[in-house]
Amino acid sequence: AVTKHRLPGRIPGRSALEVELGPEAGGLSLLLAHLSLGHFDRHQQLDYLSALVNKERPTVLLGDLNCEPDILRAHAALSGCGLCVPEQSPATFPSWRPSRRLDHILGSGHVAVRTLRALPPLLSDHLALAAEVFMVPPPERAA
Repeated sequence: AVTKHRLPGRIPGRSALEVELGPEAGGLSLLLAHLSLGHFDRHQQLDYLSALVNKERPTVLLGDLNCEPDILRAHAALSGCGLCVPEQSPATFPSWRPSRRLDHILGSGHVAVRTLRALPPLLSDHLALAAEVFMVPPPERAA
């Protein structure tokens, strides 16, 4: 299932796609987003995306989040929904001399994001990211 979400913000036009993959993909949910440049709007958009995360379902949030990893780590709703910012994130902007880490792939507690790397430049001012994404089995529950 694919759902388009209009993201909150003072300037209309930002959106996110939610892609729910079936059981053959482990029930993985993908949230693809391109967030605003402004701090206030981006904060609201991260709140909105965090509310979409089902803690029982493995989820990956990816895209141009237009902020450095420390901003994401400090966002209460984002960490509260279980999405984790990888320890190491490559610089992706600008593509001709990357110095800022604005593009991200975050995984929920059910997902491990490994081998995160920037790809060679193509036709964008950002470098694309690639990662290996692994499903993590839920912990055993005590009887």
